[in-house]
Amino acid sequence: MRANHVTAAIVLRNRPYGESDKIVSFLTDKFGKLTGIAKGALRSRRRFVNSLEPFSLVNLRFQDPPHSNLAFIIAADLVNSYRHLQTSLERIAYASYVIEITDGLVPEREENQAVFDHLQAGLKYLEEGQPSLRFLTSFELKLLRLVGYQPILEACKKCRLDHFRSSHVQWRFSPINGGCFAKTVRACTRKPFRSARLP
Repeated sequence: MRANHVTAAIVLRNRPYGESDKIVSFLTDKFGKLTGIAKGALRSRRRFVNSLEPFSLVNLRFQDPPHSNLAFIIAADLVNSYRHLQTSLERIAYASYVIEITDGLVPEREENQAVFDHLQAGLKYLEEGQPSLRFLTSFELKLLRLVGYQPILEACKKCRLDHFRSSHVQWRFSPINGGCFAKTVRACTRKPFRSARLP
C-alpha cells in the first residue's frame, strides 16, 4: 500500500484535465513544489470544495504513484482562502504576480520551507496591508536570496570594490551578470573573477 503524505500547501495554479479532473500545482512546506491530479474535482460538490483555487492555504494529503510525475491528490482541506485579498483587483494582481514568480523560480520537489514561509507571509501581507511597489521589491529580493539568485549589490562584482566605502565612484547594474559594477575603468584595479560584459 502506498503511503499517504500530509503537508501544508499553497495552491499556485490549476487547470481542467479531461471532463472531471484537475491538474493542480502546490507549494508545500515539506516537499517543495508539487503537481498532482485531483480526480473528480470539476464535478464533485463535496470533495475539494473551494480548496483548489489559487492563493488557498490547505492541508494537503497525497500519494506518489509509481512511474508517474503526478501526485494523486486525496484531500485538500481548506485552512485559509485569503477571502479579503480577493475582494480587490489590485490585491489579486499583486498576489498573482508573487505566485507566478515563486512558481517560476522554484523547481519541482526541492524542499525549501523558507520559500513556503515567505510566500505565505507575502499573501498574508497583501490581505491585511496595502499593496505597493516597495512590497514587491522586498518580496522579489528576499525570494531571489532564498532560491540562490540574489544579485550582488553591496560591492563591484568584478573587483569586489566596496560600494558603501566608495561614494565617489559611479555604479551601474548589470542584469545579465547579476550585480553592480564600478562604472569607471580606473575603479576596477583588481583582476576580475571572470570576464564580464556590461550591457
